Amino acid sequence: MNETPPAHDNWHLTLEYNGTAYHGWQIQPHHPTIQRELQSRMRLLFQDPELCIAGTSRTDAGVHALDQHVSFTTTRQTGLDVESLRTKLNRWLPADIHVTTITREPPGFHARHSALAKAYTYVIDTTSAPN
Repeated sequence: MNETPPAHDNWHLTLEYNGTAYHGWQIQPHHPTIQRELQSRMRLLFQDPELCIAGTSRTDAGVHALDQHVSFTTTRQTGLDVESLRTKLNRWLPADIHVTTITREPPGFHARHSALAKAYTYVIDTTSAPN
């Protein structure tokens, strides 16, 4: 019997975060990272222990982001529309990580491989009271 494989949903998230408490973007053993925090909550939300997220770029320890792009593909459904998914995810994430947008993308979209350009802005705050 030929079974039709389940449809894959391809998702695109945009994040902003304060990286002070994290050892950068990429998962590292024994250290909190942005990818670990987000991916663990996505796995719970989609009930998909194999779900893996990909970011456009990595950041170093303590670095903040205003426009980090993330993608993932899953066959699991949440039953939530895009805005409800964003709201629920933001409630589950630590206060220093925030999902600003979520969209569904066509098959083949990948945050890193589909990026047309990247821009980095480095700001060093030398004031006595950090902003």
